[in-house]
Amino acid sequence: MRCNACEGVISKESLFCSYCGQDQGASSMSNPETPESELNMEGLAKAPSDSELYNCTDGIMRWVYELNMWKNPTIMITSAKAFFLAALVPAVLVGAITFFEDGFMEAARVFSMVAGIVMAIMAVLLVLAYPLTAIINGGKYCVLFEMDDTGVKHNHLEKDVKRSQAVTFLCVAAGLASGNLGVAGAGILSNVKKSSYSNFSKVRKIVVNRKRGVIYLNEAVGKNQVYASKENFDTVLDHIVARCKKAEIKKV
Repeated sequence: MRCNACEGVISKESLFCSYCGQDQGASSMSNPETPESELNMEGLAKAPSDSELYNCTDGIMRWVYELNMWKNPTIMITSAKAFFLAALVPAVLVGAITFFEDGFMEAARVFSMVAGIVMAIMAVLLVLAYPLTAIINGGKYCVLFEMDDTGVKHNHLEKDVKRSQAVTFLCVAAGLASGNLGVAGAGILSNVKKSSYSNFSKVRKIVVNRKRGVIYLNEAVGKNQVYASKENFDTVLDHIVARCKKAEIKKV
């Protein structure tokens, strides 16, 4: 038998595709005239909203967030910061070598010159690379968040994973739909492109940007970004703040 979404080969008894996590019962049970986005896992209208928080049976709070890369500048700003830091590395190295050979003034001049040239190159690369990345990803950055009392995990999903597939997994995990949690989870998590985890006990600073719907969690080494919709922002923020006992909170 083949998956009705990705056409991967799966067993006849499978409720979910082991490759993409797609529910295999929805297509045969649903009304073909009803849009897929309005169906739940049993083919009924009015599925749970994909902006909801799901308190799952394994004690983990999960939700899916799809960031519009054209309208929300968060990823572009983060990339610009990374490019800026990368530009400083060669400038610092050349400046240090010059300092020992020709003194402070010459080192400062060389540092400024190299930093300016490298930053200009990085800026051009960013201007070219970001739109290309956004186009490749369909203008969307889809993330599955998993949060409990100890930390939060940011799972960046591959562009081929539909948000509805991630919501399918959340419904099963929350007990809102029947299915095999292990199989559904394996299908979704196998499509995780990149993950980052923040342990609440190690978070030193929380930066809140409500306008962009992002919460920055900064540790001594490492940073993370947590996205939430307007409806869920306060719930997610309160959960994080209550457990980051040592963190400084800054609102921008």
